[in-house]
Amino acid sequence: MISKQRSEELGLLLVTIFVFAGAFQEVYLGNIVQRRDPVLVMFCTFLIAFLFFNGVGNRTVFSKVRKSASLWKDVLLMNFTTALSWFGFVLALQELEPAIVSVICFSLGPVLTALLNSTFRPGRILLRVEVLSSLGMTFSVLFLVATAVMGTTGVGKINSIQAFLGIAWAVSSAFGIMGNTFYSKRLSAKGMSASETMAVRFPLLLVLGVATLIKSKTAVPLDGHFFLEVLLLSVSTVIIPLYLLQLGIESIEPITVSLVMSLTPVVTYFLQLFDSRLMPSITSLIG
Repeated sequence: MISKQRSEELGLLLVTIFVFAGAFQEVYLGNIVQRRDPVLVMFCTFLIAFLFFNGVGNRTVFSKVRKSASLWKDVLLMNFTTALSWFGFVLALQELEPAIVSVICFSLGPVLTALLNSTFRPGRILLRVEVLSSLGMTFSVLFLVATAVMGTTGVGKINSIQAFLGIAWAVSSAFGIMGNTFYSKRLSAKGMSASETMAVRFPLLLVLGVATLIKSKTAVPLDGHFFLEVLLLSVSTVIIPLYLLQLGIESIEPITVSLVMSLTPVVTYFLQLFDSRLMPSITSLIG
């Protein structure tokens, strides 16, 4: 039997691994969505993940959810927050430098989690250091938002409309990430395993993706290079990292998850130095 402390340490390690994988994802995904249709890339990536998690012993999980009203409600809300987080994230990457998107998405998380902790986790009182850390990140977010509005980012000069649009998508993603963490924790507390949770996490995102692609009449590229790209993206930045994150969420509190995930922008900044599209931005580094 693993002790509570050992379980929390393992949870921290798993979320930290997710941070590094997530930073790679932002730079790699940012590169792809500026060459390919972002919704198409997202749909194909998560379709692969959905098929994978429903093919590893979870064929009865939807029946399990249908039989429980409380599980059904949490699964539906988790699907909504998943769609919000990923649509916002991908569309923000079209407009802004990955490091700025990362700061807004992941550094707003602890602030939102702290504000809504009593609603989602009644009885769990936040530590003073958790609150202070969250407030400190707020100033970082505000600084980088101002930077983006002024048009000074790693993707070069951008106009104010592009900046505001990117910021709006990134903020919506931050709300989605926060909600996703809470609802994943709830499902874990109600007895759903990490793989079961992953199996029911993406249906709404896929439905919205199909609807968007049909409306925009986007053609699916038939070249092998595209399918290799989305397969690599799905395995390395969705299937493995999100499964590890779900395992981490089972072991530690949502506010701790959010605080560890706020390391993502730092890793993202240094990884994007290897992307020839981007010029190092000193303001992003300061933020």
